[in-house]
Formats: sequence, structure tokens, C-alpha cells
Amino acid sequence: MQSQLQSSFVTRSLRDVLGLERYRIVGDVVTLLISSDDANGELTLHEVTSVYREGVAMRTHIHPEQTQYVRVLEGVIGYHIGDNSGIAQPGDIIVMPAGVAHRTWTAQPGESRSLVLTSPGGLDHTIRNFGEPVDAAARPTTDITESDIDEICERMLASDTSIVPQMCQ
Repeated sequence: MQSQLQSSFVTRSLRDVLGLERYRIVGDVVTLLISSDDANGELTLHEVTSVYREGVAMRTHIHPEQTQYVRVLEGVIGYHIGDNSGIAQPGDIIVMPAGVAHRTWTAQPGESRSLVLTSPGGLDHTIRNFGEPVDAAARPTTDITESDIDEICERMLASDTSIVPQMCQ
């Protein structure tokens, strides 16, 4: 079974390289690399390109059943995980355990880029449902306001996503 799963990752990842799905969510550009469908529900892998925004970041939220691993590729990323806060540099890995309130943001002027592995999978469905499809030239935007975050919260509250109550209060 494991060789079938590994083969599926390789085959579908190569397909994705030729036509990646990209979405803009609250100003960030999210590129899906491996969907939960590709990984038999085991994981979702995506890349996030973000930009420094003075005083505006995604709100603290919880994934009740999913652990996230964030590998910083470029830039500096700040984080709050439970009662802990810090700054991550390129090469660092941030672990956000299932059920623990967290948030991340680009912590200094310029862009940041990270790989995010979520296990079990399923976050790709949220990305598709709440993101705006963009092309390969899309860049993160700085013109995000609290009202933009309120709007996505309202959309999430109208859905059945499990991360909403903690994020949009």
C-alpha cells in the first residue's frame, strides 16, 4: 500500500508542476502542491507567499484535528502558538499541533515564502472554497484591511468549516 501512495504522490505532483492551482486568500498567494485527494486524505501540502502588512494578519484560529508544519523558505515569519510566540527564519520549522490556537504572519518588510504540510489532509478544500483563483504571476498584496478579514470570516461562518468559531470571534 505504501508504494502505491508514494507513486501517487510522485505522479500527481509532476502533473501539478505543469498546472498548479493558485489562490489568493486574505492577500496571500497559496499554491496547492499535493491535495488531500492526491494523498488519500493523509495530508495537504501547499506553498504560501505572503507580504508584510503593518498591523493586519489572519486571526488566531484552531484546526481541531489537523497539525500543521511550516517550513520557512524565505523571509521572516512571526507566530503565536498557544502561549508561545516567536520568530522563524529560513530553514526553521514551526509546528502547530491540532487543537492549539495559532496564527502566523510575515514579520518584517518584504515577502515571506513557506511550505505548509497539514495532516491529516483537507485544508485544500478550505483553500479552494475561500480562495480566489489567480495565475502564476500573482503576488501577495498589501492592501488588506480588517474588513477584508471580517468578510472572509462571514463567509466561513456561513459554511461548515471547523476552524471558524475560534478565528472569527
